[in-house]
Amino acid sequence: MKDVQDVAEAVYGVLLRCLEATEPESRRCAENELREAETRPDFFASLAMIMVAGEDVSDGRARWLASVCAKNAVRRRWRPHKNAGPDCVVEEERAYVRDVFLEAVATKVGEPLIAIQVSEFISRVARIDYPDHWPNLLQNLVQEYFESSDLRVVKQAVTTVDMGIIIRQIKQVEHKV
Repeated sequence: MKDVQDVAEAVYGVLLRCLEATEPESRRCAENELREAETRPDFFASLAMIMVAGEDVSDGRARWLASVCAKNAVRRRWRPHKNAGPDCVVEEERAYVRDVFLEAVATKVGEPLIAIQVSEFISRVARIDYPDHWPNLLQNLVQEYFESSDLRVVKQAVTTVDMGIIIRQIKQVEHKV
């Protein structure tokens, strides 16, 4: 995990530059740097690490931006396994990131801006990986979160499942058209 930590530190710096850039040119440079980082191994794992880092370790805006970047990059890099290319996320990193985001359903309920990104990320990844490469997704959501005594966790789990169902329905309609 040492390599992931190094990548996470570099990506964290880029996220901060994106957030702190006041001039359009400096913001564009930081955004381009972030897009370049997207093609590196462990990019998603580093975003996951940043997102779940504590307030004492990372800036809340950077944690939020990490969750947004992960969600948005799914369409570009988290390709179906049969279409995997050289810059596609490898299975070991996928498994780690899925676990971190699934755990974040419960741990990020106090940060609603991040929590909604977590739910959207999970639903987008589920479209690609469930059930073949993420068979325990629904079982984990039900066992861990629907039975929680914290109603915020239950609500977040329901939101996650709801988003997944809506995306699956849209996908089915698109195939019919």
